[in-house]
Amino acid sequence: MHTVHLAEEERDGFKYAAMGLMFSVQDYDRSVSDELVTIIDKFFDSMSWDSKDVGGNYIDPVVAEVPYGDLMMAVDMHNRWVYKGSVTTPPCAQSVYWNVLKTVYPIKSKHLYLFKDQMKARGSNNLQDTGSWRVTSEIDEHDVIVVSTETSDSAVYALGWILIVLSFTAVILVGYLYTYVYTEKQEEDKAGFTWTASKKVEGDIEFAEIPDTARKQQEANPSVQEDYEELDKFEDLFTGPTKSLLSKCLTKEIWEANKDKKDTAGVPFKLMCYSGVKNLDSGIGIYAGSHNSYNTFSNIFDKVIQDYHGHGPSDKHVSNMNANEL
Repeated sequence: MHTVHLAEEERDGFKYAAMGLMFSVQDYDRSVSDELVTIIDKFFDSMSWDSKDVGGNYIDPVVAEVPYGDLMMAVDMHNRWVYKGSVTTPPCAQSVYWNVLKTVYPIKSKHLYLFKDQMKARGSNNLQDTGSWRVTSEIDEHDVIVVSTETSDSAVYALGWILIVLSFTAVILVGYLYTYVYTEKQEEDKAGFTWTASKKVEGDIEFAEIPDTARKQQEANPSVQEDYEELDKFEDLFTGPTKSLLSKCLTKEIWEANKDKKDTAGVPFKLMCYSGVKNLDSGIGIYAGSHNSYNTFSNIFDKVIQDYHGHGPSDKHVSNMNANEL
């Protein structure tokens, strides 16, 4: 789950702040307290995702208040990933201060399934069958920092290793004084990458390897890459009736122009279309592999966005924060 906060004015290149939290029914941090579990349950209960009409159909829930502040005050903000990233809608401006918490928090099965049912009722993918993962993109120019506050014992252990490393470095590099060190390494994988970095920064900050999530996802779904690579003829894409925006906006000319291309993050156009081809009940059916996808494949993404949002490529976003004009 991520929430976006709009600043009153731009500061140091940032216009928004985004908070990202990870939840799991089973694979969550077992050290999470019962008190925090109660706060999480109250937060999701407040969403009223079980709202239905007299016919038993899901309807848009209307709530008076969501205890978001209670949740933010309770979660662990001292251990998180921080980076300057983009908004999730075009033009994907790099003006968001992203904070992704490291702790995985528990969520009740009933809340997860109610969310999936609400998404399905709105014509989105059946997340129960398809999931919602995306291919991991390259870090590019992003400097991802891991903010971490360790316990006292861990801090002492870490300090000991730091002193050993510094002593060894001093023996090898006698006569050299370094006040700033930055190293970066990227290694290509079948479906992703690993990344490590170190930088001298003030405060309680450490640097760690970013998990190769895409590789794990592909291992869990070994047929996905083989299947999407076999997509070829436009006439053979959709094997039955579908109302997805992909089928509405994709023409033979656009398919032939894009099918063998990738965006700058290395994500193939075929993979972006795979969900909509595989799942005929998809509402949208095409998903950008990275922010660059919107530019590389603008011949279809502009059409999908305009159809879904009513927002053309030359339109401009209008913001009005005056509550009296709501």
